[in-house]
Amino acid sequence: MVESRTSRTGEEGFTLIEVIVAVTILGISLAAILGVFSQALTRAHARDRAFAARVFAQDVLARATVTGTSDSDNREGRTDDGLSWILRIAPYGKADVHAPHMAIMTATVSWPGEAKTQSISLTTLELEGSQP
Repeated sequence: MVESRTSRTGEEGFTLIEVIVAVTILGISLAAILGVFSQALTRAHARDRAFAARVFAQDVLARATVTGTSDSDNREGRTDDGLSWILRIAPYGKADVHAPHMAIMTATVSWPGEAKTQSISLTTLELEGSQP
């Protein structure tokens, strides 16, 4: 014997419970997908800021090399887009008449991050008289 399943009124469709469950699953799925996209955008923005800070630190070091340095010098500033920078210049090694004079230059660039201030530091040595 084969029984056929039909509704009492002869109409077929989804019940209210099935629709509610489907909408709930859809809502949870969309919330998870939007959360992933939001995190990806936040990470991309943080990566872009770190890249901009690295390039700016390289620029600060390059400008200091071109303009020359004194034995002990500190410079600092702030850019229009929120990057704070400090350039520290100090003598490197012992003072010797026969040795070339060298200075160590450190550029530190800071910017506000998600939870705390982020920073990057680049350091280089400069040989006195090595400017172009």
